[in-house]
Amino acid sequence: MKDLMAAVSGLFGKRYSARQKERFARYMENRARERGIKWAEDTQRLGFGVCRNLYLGDLKRAKLLLAIPYDTAARIWWPGIRYYPVHKGKNILQDTLAKGLDILLAVALIAAYYLLIFRTPSASAAEETWKLAGLLLCVLAAGKFLFGWVNGNNYARNSASIVIALTCLDRFPAGQVAVALLDHSCCGFQGYQQLYRRLERKGLRKNLLVLDCVTSGEELHLHGLGELPELTGVQNHQLTVPECKGSVLELFPGGQILTGGQEAGGETVILDTRCGRDRQIRLDKMERTVEIIRQLVQLRGGAVEKSDFGSKEEKSK
Repeated sequence: MKDLMAAVSGLFGKRYSARQKERFARYMENRARERGIKWAEDTQRLGFGVCRNLYLGDLKRAKLLLAIPYDTAARIWWPGIRYYPVHKGKNILQDTLAKGLDILLAVALIAAYYLLIFRTPSASAAEETWKLAGLLLCVLAAGKFLFGWVNGNNYARNSASIVIALTCLDRFPAGQVAVALLDHSCCGFQGYQQLYRRLERKGLRKNLLVLDCVTSGEELHLHGLGELPELTGVQNHQLTVPECKGSVLELFPGGQILTGGQEAGGETVILDTRCGRDRQIRLDKMERTVEIIRQLVQLRGGAVEKSDFGSKEEKSK
């Protein structure tokens, strides 16, 4: 698990641009084929780009489908920004606030440079050239604030969740779990909607478990409609239909969301994502989450016994 975490969070830790996502997809494909794991890509047009979901394992046979957003978000420079896994409205409000502040900063940067430096008389042609170059740099910097800086540290959101899902796929017997890595889902729902349409076309009604920021903080929280299983070390949040509006559970009402974070104001809150502080590796919590998923598979009729619970490498030692 440690080596896989180093690859996913390090070598392929930035999954923001189309090129970065392509590199990650090829790594996932090669890894799946080396292990004889069923692999599929689902690519659909989305505006001027594409939404590319990656599926590993047998979606038809799996007792539990693990869904994880694999794309990473732009960096937010402003402190105090929180992420709410089941509260779309608050996320939109905070993202709008952060983007508004970015726009103000970009405008202020260009205006200050233009008024205080660029408009002052130049003593020579060389000085005028340097002032033009400085203005260009200010415009480029302002553009980065407007269109987003790539966030380099995405351990909790959601590199660790990807590693947890792949570890389950490696360790559990075939047909127990499948994994859906979803594009445009870190801050949106396009990947979830694409997954929903694929399952609808194939006539599949799967038990869905979303892993979102699982390693953030010390706690684990399980969210869902209806009765939730009692699992050691997991806090349950039985939600109502209105509370699920705008969340993944509105699209998959029979699904569940497993997150890290902490409870604040009656709901789960994730701190320290989309910033440089999201760089903690919590292998113990990741192993604990794999065990929780094993229990959830068993509750759904899966055959994952303790004797099966270990990677091929571990069993060979």
